[in-house]
Amino acid sequence: MTDYKKLDAALATALESAQDSEAPLFSVFIHTEPTSDKAKVAFLEKLGVNIGSGEQLIFTGTLSAHAVRELSEQPWVRYLKLSRKLRLLNDPK
Repeated sequence: MTDYKKLDAALATALESAQDSEAPLFSVFIHTEPTSDKAKVAFLEKLGVNIGSGEQLIFTGTLSAHAVRELSEQPWVRYLKLSRKLRLLNDPK
């Protein structure tokens, strides 16, 4: 069951409109509780998240809708935020 309290509004909206696909769809920031739990690192690695040293509290990843839902259910995940597409400041769009 997806824990929508852990999702920002943009991610929750995008998740609701997405098909439950395994293809990477969402670039997300994953805010976690402080822990040195190897299971956390293994879980993130399984999803394809860049973990770096594994000691930080914020991770990034490009995840499927299914993976986002799985992460929202983890007790050590505090918050999931959809990354926004950046553009140049002088870009007229």
